[in-house]
Amino acid sequence: MGQQGSVSSIELGQGLKVTEQGFGCMSLSSAYGAADDAESLRTVNHVIDSGITFLDTANIYGAGHNESLLAEVLKTRRAEVTLATKAGIVRPKNPGDPRANGSPRLHQGMPRRKPEAPGRGTYRPVLLPPSR
Repeated sequence: MGQQGSVSSIELGQGLKVTEQGFGCMSLSSAYGAADDAESLRTVNHVIDSGITFLDTANIYGAGHNESLLAEVLKTRRAEVTLATKAGIVRPKNPGDPRANGSPRLHQGMPRRKPEAPGRGTYRPVLLPPSR
């Protein structure tokens, strides 16, 4: 892709360096209205080209659509990106119901997906550094 911009990095924990600015991907999957996949893909590539390589997603964003969309970009750019994701966020059945489910049962039997190819299902909370 294009020339990468210069964005400062910070260290999280023991040795994981990420850009100080991250990009939250929730809006790419209809969180705030209709989303256009082609425009969303251009946006993510532009973000990475700008030097922001810390991306955040979750299995609930677009009911898995967000992760599938990111998989398209990560096919060719995985080595450039640190991917943050989380699980346990649920859509409440009734207003006022809890929006989180930390039950170990949520993760039992769920396949762990390769970070190079996110898709539908549930991730365990994780930070995935760039692949080398």
